[in-house]
Amino acid sequence: MIHTRERLAVFIGDVLHRQNTCRVFSHVLFSCWPVPPEKLPEEIASFAVVHGWEVRVHEPAAYGVVADFQRAQTKKNSEGAED
Repeated sequence: MIHTRERLAVFIGDVLHRQNTCRVFSHVLFSCWPVPPEKLPEEIASFAVVHGWEVRVHEPAAYGVVADFQRAQTKKNSEGAED
């Protein structure tokens, strides 16, 4: 089981190398972020940005809190260069 953010980052990176998304379930999220539930989305969003990912934190029926990670989409600035 994954208990640290460092190990979680390695896991997500490995999964995103092979596929477009990686879903992480609540038991892992709360293990890596022992924070009140209302702070969890903000903490996970910061983690995702640091690693170059986008994340959607939500609560689909019967799963509890989940985080769906994907590689961040590069954005072009007004001159056509990538930011």
